[in-house]
Amino acid sequence: MKNQEIQKIRECLDSPIKLDTEYYGRLVMKTNKKRHIYQQSAESFGTPQYLLDERILKIRSKQFKKVFQSFIPNSEFYYAFKSNDLPYLINKIKKLGYNADVAGKFELMLALKLGFKKILFTGPGKNEEELILALKNHNKVIINIDNSDELDTLTRIIKEKQFKPNVRVSLRICTSEELAREWSKFGIPPIELISIIKKIIENPGITLCGLHFHSSWNKTPERYQENIRLLGKMIKKIPEKYLNTIKFLDIGGGFEPGMEGELLKSTIKGRAIEILNELDKKNDKNTNSSDFIVEDPKEISEFAKEISKELNKSIYPKLNRKIKIYIEPGRYISKHATLILTKVICNKGNSVIADAGQNIIGDDSLASWEYAPIINLTRPSQKRNKIIVYGSTCDPHDILGYSYYGKEIRKGDMLAVLNQGAYTFSFARRFIKPIAQYIVLKENGKLSTAKKVETFQDRYRGCKL
Repeated sequence: MKNQEIQKIRECLDSPIKLDTEYYGRLVMKTNKKRHIYQQSAESFGTPQYLLDERILKIRSKQFKKVFQSFIPNSEFYYAFKSNDLPYLINKIKKLGYNADVAGKFELMLALKLGFKKILFTGPGKNEEELILALKNHNKVIINIDNSDELDTLTRIIKEKQFKPNVRVSLRICTSEELAREWSKFGIPPIELISIIKKIIENPGITLCGLHFHSSWNKTPERYQENIRLLGKMIKKIPEKYLNTIKFLDIGGGFEPGMEGELLKSTIKGRAIEILNELDKKNDKNTNSSDFIVEDPKEISEFAKEISKELNKSIYPKLNRKIKIYIEPGRYISKHATLILTKVICNKGNSVIADAGQNIIGDDSLASWEYAPIINLTRPSQKRNKIIVYGSTCDPHDILGYSYYGKEIRKGDMLAVLNQGAYTFSFARRFIKPIAQYIVLKENGKLSTAKKVETFQDRYRGCKL
């Protein structure tokens, strides 16, 4: 490819890249104001650590409820355990009026242990042990049926175990062709809906009490509106007698928490830039594909307003009554409330290695697509400097980020990786290093341990030598 052609393509790609937003500037400033207490937590409890800010958790939880209740008064809220299953965090959310949304045996056991009275049990592959546990707690648990085979298994267990109480179920529906393609493991295809409802009606031990859909990573309310519209069309085809027992519609979660950065390298534009940089290595002005872009989601009030409008048009007229609307926030509540504290172990030229690793993040999202601000608490500054911050595990993909805010960075410096409360602790894995401790910054300013660091005994309990 000729230089002129390369330059022409580069000019086409040369649209503004939104990097240091006003939001991140404010966030860095707020974090630096609290840096002394973060440093105190690191000195008192060690690094790496998850640090939960109880105040932020409370604000996010209360705000979400308040906004949706103002537009949908008949709404109920179910916290999605899978986003962060720290018992201390869940207990705090429970006290703010949230119920439980669980997706597996341990989450169900935790919800029961914490005293939840209303539990939704969702998941595409519930085994017999999990279904039996749900049946034993039928007065608290609604089983969200994902497929026809699961309903058959549940029916068989009820018969074999001679469960007498009435079992409540809801149906997770795949509401569009798009979802059927992208999320084919989840939900009942629309074509099977009426036949599955008939199966339930014909079984006197099971009661259909709700319908459910879910879509993830939503920056706008359009997906919810579309799903509600499509569900409304499905309901019109269902005989009235089959709808008499339905008490709620569950619209799922998937609300983006706001101001999430995405690494440029994960976008089509970023990949094109990487190719051009390879072809045009002499160009010193090449855009770094590890920079990030930010696309703001709609305000949560916009979601609530538009969802309410669509419910009024598509759902309420057919059902002819005010059924409950269940909402399952997880990431929206938990993400911003936790940061990770980690110490720089060594400098290596254009990179550093920190003592937090990929096992704490749970995946390689920070290396491949997600941007999380890293702030040097030891040498604070609003300036963003480019450098690779590696994690400590023996994996080349273990990267925490490609830049940091601070004057400079040296061995021994304390770093804060922000917005790490969702799908990190719950994804944390047993890879080389221990799973980190979880510390809580309480509303009164005191620090305490919510979970101790994993020990050798924790790691190998149950293993034979």
